[in-house]
Amino acid sequence: MAAVEPLVDSILFLAVGLLGVGYFWKRNETHLVRAVGWTAMGIYWWMQIPNFLEAADGFNAFAAALALPAFMFVAYHEALSYKWREEYKPLRFVAGAVFFAGAVYLVVDRVPLLSGGLIQVVADHTAAFLNAFGLNYTAGGLDLVGNPALYRVNYEELFVPITEAGNPVVRIVLACSALQAIVVAWGFIMATDASYQRKGLALLVTIPPIYALNLVRNVAVIFLYNDSNLDFEIAHGVAGKLISLVSLVVLVLLAFKIVPEMYQNINGLMDLPWRKGPRHDYMNRGKRAPKGEEAEVEVDAPREAQSARDEDEAPELA
Repeated sequence: MAAVEPLVDSILFLAVGLLGVGYFWKRNETHLVRAVGWTAMGIYWWMQIPNFLEAADGFNAFAAALALPAFMFVAYHEALSYKWREEYKPLRFVAGAVFFAGAVYLVVDRVPLLSGGLIQVVADHTAAFLNAFGLNYTAGGLDLVGNPALYRVNYEELFVPITEAGNPVVRIVLACSALQAIVVAWGFIMATDASYQRKGLALLVTIPPIYALNLVRNVAVIFLYNDSNLDFEIAHGVAGKLISLVSLVVLVLLAFKIVPEMYQNINGLMDLPWRKGPRHDYMNRGKRAPKGEEAEVEVDAPREAQSARDEDEAPELA
């Protein structure tokens, strides 16, 4: 498999870092920082297209090709926010969500001691879950596949084999750990302006269930494939993903109930194509938010006066 390219990795780390700076920094210039971060993120995914094509993964290649214009569109709206000197909350929210989720995922994914340890724990729990039903499965040991302990240099996935009576059945890899779903939930919840109490409650009712339901998915796939002789692609690609989808929908709705700010921000992101002027009210499309709800940014008098003129001249939405 291809080695991790330092340049490509550095672009990804740069993008996540800039989005983090843009989330925490309160000056108006933060919009330009985030715009560069989104552009770098789009370039990173665009550079992944050859890898996806080499692996005959047409879907992800297509998604990566769309990433650059999509992230450039977000960067464009950050530039508009800089021009209008306002903080459009959904843009800050998504920058924070990507930073919180991306930082955790990258550290775990790139450090084999962490990713390998997580894979081993998931494999052990999966085997124990299967054996609770009277079956005879064993989780093997971690195979580092030539990767050093401190930083991953090979895209060959780390794995732990699951065997039955000494015969290999499946391999547990990082994608089987639900890490992606966990960090996305973590990132989206932490990036909201909700109180720490509600954030904590939302994390408590989403992350442990995500992990537990992922074990159920692993067990179901292995049982259907190895004990019920169902084709692996059907067991994994249909039954497994159906369990994941239903679980995700339920947990997302529960998270929305506890932290409605998350839903409001997502709604604001979906409303970006209709944002034609400052103070766009994404909860009531076609209207401007009251002036009292303008962004809290540090301004100097000349730029503030210019901002007021820009707002007066901006067309109202139809």
